[in-house]
Amino acid sequence: DGSICIPCQGVPSDCNSGLVIMEPCDDNNPCTINDLQEVLDSDGTICGPCEGELELSSCDDECVTTMSCNDNDPCTINDVISIAADGTVCSTCQGEEITCMTGETVIVECNDDDPCTINDTEEIDECTGEICIPCQGIPDPLCEPEIRVFIPNTMSSSQELNEAFQIFSSEPILVNSLRIYDRWGNLVHYTENVNSGDPSIRWLGRIDGKEAELGVYVYYLVYTIDGLQENLVGSITLLR
Repeated sequence: DGSICIPCQGVPSDCNSGLVIMEPCDDNNPCTINDLQEVLDSDGTICGPCEGELELSSCDDECVTTMSCNDNDPCTINDVISIAADGTVCSTCQGEEITCMTGETVIVECNDDDPCTINDTEEIDECTGEICIPCQGIPDPLCEPEIRVFIPNTMSSSQELNEAFQIFSSEPILVNSLRIYDRWGNLVHYTENVNSGDPSIRWLGRIDGKEAELGVYVYYLVYTIDGLQENLVGSITLLR
């Protein structure tokens, strides 16, 4: 009568008996292209691993061969060249530049522009000429340093040249601050941030408009010359 006694059913397919197709994938290898894997069409089961074709001309860092070479530059070391699998040159032969730490150095004569040093020398890289240790000399015991800032140690209204406290310098200076104290530590004169020729630097030996007592006064001078800040401390005797 046509009754179905056993439902329609088949044998489950697998990678050996079922339809297998090829689909794109990524084998995570930067040195391959056209990556494919085998997949069971019926349910997507992976039947074969993802594999690609080796890209012989790839210059990816993981795909090249690095070899020693000679870049014909005497001032480099560790020269290397990178080549792809098919012989393509990915990076030309080149090395690391020699430095004071890696190359030979020599001691040469120089001039440190200090008139009170002798036997001035500097250390340089023999290949590149890079200065490894700057030019410097040893102190000359017979040399007297040039005095560029001078303050007389006496002042008197009877002396035309030293009638006031003043600063003499071989070149213009910036007076950052000038303080003059009496023997008890009282501040009797002060000025700051003026050039050496400014009249506010001069002290005529008067305090609050009255003549100061004769005797010794101490000064503290902070000044800038050639971009460098220096200090000068001394005393001056007030005479009449």
